[in-house]
Amino acid sequence: MAIRVRVRIRAVSTGSSVEVVALANSGYETETPEIAMPRSLAERLGLRPQEASRDFYMTAGGPTEVLRFPEAIEITVLAGDREEGPVLTDAIVTETDEVLLGDKVLGALKLDLVDPARGLWRFRDEPSDVLRQSAEREFLNSP
Repeated sequence: MAIRVRVRIRAVSTGSSVEVVALANSGYETETPEIAMPRSLAERLGLRPQEASRDFYMTAGGPTEVLRFPEAIEITVLAGDREEGPVLTDAIVTETDEVLLGDKVLGALKLDLVDPARGLWRFRDEPSDVLRQSAEREFLNSP
């Protein structure tokens, strides 16, 4: 299992927003707050490729080209009884089929990954006996 949380993603330039499930990926190390998203989601938010810079990332599968939209997204965690955010982030458009939250975004959103094997998490400022369940995986590029 992994830890996934429901989030609201809002494009700063267009004001368009969507609610999706995102993977909390502490191994996605970044210099600044950053999320990775599928091309289809970037299009829904109105992010235009001609406004992005091109970059290369080293992934477990080898190098890959990505589109980078600096400070283009505000992200908020939606936990039913609580919202945390928004946090201003860079958007990275990749060939993934789900949204990935980088380590700096996880910290900024106060996410404490308690037990990834069981999908348990909490907000950093919650008591240690509060445990939240991972959301179900959501494939964004599915037909």
